[in-house]
Amino acid sequence: DLDLSGTVGAMLRSTGGTSAPIFGFGIVDTATDVKVTLNDTNAFMVKGSVTEADLGFDNFRFGIDDNAPRMIFEDFGGTTWQLDSNGNNFRFFQAGSVKMQLASDGDLSLENNNLDNVGVIFLKQQASADADVPAYGQIWTKTATPNQLWFTPDGGVDTQLDHTGAFPTTWSDTGITGAELETLSDTSDADSLHSHSNHGASHGNTLDEAYDEGGAGAGRTITVDDGSPIELIAAGPTTKVIDILQSGGGFPELQLRPDGILFGPGGGTPQDISLTRSGNNVLALGASDKLTLDKIGATTGDVLAVQSTLKLAKPLVLDKGTSANIDGNDEISIPVVTWLYLTSAGATDNLDGIGAGTEGQVVFLTVVAGKDITLVHNGTVTAGKKLMINGEATVTLDQDHDFAIAIYDATATVWNVLVPGSGGGVGNHNILDGSVHQDSVADGVTAGSVIIGNDTPKWDELVISIPGANILNVLGIANGETVPSWKSVLDGTNPAATAATASPGTSLISAHRDHVHPIGVGTTRGDILIWNSTPVASRLVAKTAGAYVGGDGTDVVSTIPKRTIVLTAAGGKEATTAGCAAAAVVEAGTNDVDYWVLDFDKDTDEFAFWNIVMPGNYDGGTITFRVYWTAASGSGTVVWNLKGRSYADSAAIDQAYTDVGETSTDTLITAGDVHISPESAVVTLNGSPAGGEYVQIKVNRDISEDTLTADARLLAIEIEYTTDAISDAI
Repeated sequence: DLDLSGTVGAMLRSTGGTSAPIFGFGIVDTATDVKVTLNDTNAFMVKGSVTEADLGFDNFRFGIDDNAPRMIFEDFGGTTWQLDSNGNNFRFFQAGSVKMQLASDGDLSLENNNLDNVGVIFLKQQASADADVPAYGQIWTKTATPNQLWFTPDGGVDTQLDHTGAFPTTWSDTGITGAELETLSDTSDADSLHSHSNHGASHGNTLDEAYDEGGAGAGRTITVDDGSPIELIAAGPTTKVIDILQSGGGFPELQLRPDGILFGPGGGTPQDISLTRSGNNVLALGASDKLTLDKIGATTGDVLAVQSTLKLAKPLVLDKGTSANIDGNDEISIPVVTWLYLTSAGATDNLDGIGAGTEGQVVFLTVVAGKDITLVHNGTVTAGKKLMINGEATVTLDQDHDFAIAIYDATATVWNVLVPGSGGGVGNHNILDGSVHQDSVADGVTAGSVIIGNDTPKWDELVISIPGANILNVLGIANGETVPSWKSVLDGTNPAATAATASPGTSLISAHRDHVHPIGVGTTRGDILIWNSTPVASRLVAKTAGAYVGGDGTDVVSTIPKRTIVLTAAGGKEATTAGCAAAAVVEAGTNDVDYWVLDFDKDTDEFAFWNIVMPGNYDGGTITFRVYWTAASGSGTVVWNLKGRSYADSAAIDQAYTDVGETSTDTLITAGDVHISPESAVVTLNGSPAGGEYVQIKVNRDISEDTLTADARLLAIEIEYTTDAISDAI
């Protein structure tokens, strides 16, 4: 041991029986012992007010532990404070955890600890925030004059923080969080809020971000006290105050600016103005609101276009324009208002034209009190456009309540004018006044008169002409005349007798209606007076029983009409001897058309028969027939033969046919088509034929005369007979 008590000295000893070498250095006095030891833990210790027993490593130590340089402070209670290095970082530990770290790049980190300071913290300004670090935010000073305090989260959205309890006078280059928006309760907290815009993809603030930062409802509601509005102050009329963009930018963009609300393609250059509701281009105003439109569009002359019905719940009010002076050419320039007052240098003047307007432009014209302005229809113009007045007449507006409505037609380049008011002869006036109606003669009104067009030509009065006794006057025109006049058409002359041959008359005056014309031919009861082919009046005997009067294409004749009976294949029956095939139904397969047929063989004469009763108006004369037939195939002609026998009351049925009948020959055109044979020669029925008798009709195919190479199919037979009465009752 080397012990230098009370003095500065050094000692080298082994204590406590340990073999660990200890080097000690110290100054000992009556108040303080200072000892320096080096023990087996490679620690360099400094301790004050200790005894030899305390010379362990429980006090102030310097040393190397686990190959890491460090400085350890340890109090008597065992609490350790440690300074060491980790890579390029310098760390401060307490109780085994990092409390503060100073990185090689100058960043100072406080891990889960508060920074309490009653003084001032200086942050050096810089141009922008550092690179984002996940789960870390940055507080930094931005270079400006004066510089600004900013916060940047790990999402990269920079927010300026240099306000305390109120927003600054100017916000720029930044977004506003939801929490900040919620503090805008009145202008005591925010005198003004200026527009801001995004700068780069990693800057700016959106409403959704404001919602995220401020919590539920943040950034969505701004409550303003009554009388304390939020002011949005722009640097100029076209400066954006509120700019709403589609997500990602681009079209559409809605801007609120001092000079209007602009809606357009975005990029700061809106092209359209659109006030819409549900996409229907509707502008809605409250009941007490008033909309004043000085101009809609970019150029003079643009108009408000209404694509659907325009409904006005309130009266349409037109602003009264200033007076328009009629110039030396009797014209006015294009109106810039809808209601225009006309005036002139003198008390009276003409208006021939108005400057060219816009297609469909409407102008109301009235006159200044004390002025008589004549609107000239289709007048001569120099610079303006003509007035085409409804009614094609010049009209004078001579009262300040007179007015006209003019509509511009850009295609015809004229003003179409309607004058609904009164004054200047357009109020109460005569039809034939010769003034307002310039196509008329000034005439009065006479009872019974009519208005005609005279030779001028103008509308004129034709005074009634009262005829004498037994005379009738009518309005008429004689040959060579162009204007109608009253004509006398009846007198007291007796009429001439009707002549056998017609001859023209020369008088325009007719005889009275109460006269008698002799016919000139004899009469017989039941006859008809006709004009025959001579032509002269003649009698037509029309009382023959069953006769009808009709035309034969040339003359009127009396004739006895024919009647018909139809016999169908379905009603016919094959004869017992040499009979045809039984009646059968055949189907035309394409369209499923069924029809009855009687088939007659091509190699043998075959027969079919029908039994009928002749109608009561049958006169017992000859009959004719036509055959309706077809064939399934083949070609050539077919010859049909028909004969018949009539049976009177108590006549024997079994009687021979003494008349062989007549034939009707026809040629097959197309298989499967309906064929109608020509009308046959007359057939005389055997027996004593008369109306109401029983008759048998027998038909056969005469193969000795025809050439059809297939079965002939009979469809129906039409029989024509003559009559002697209208009724067919027996």
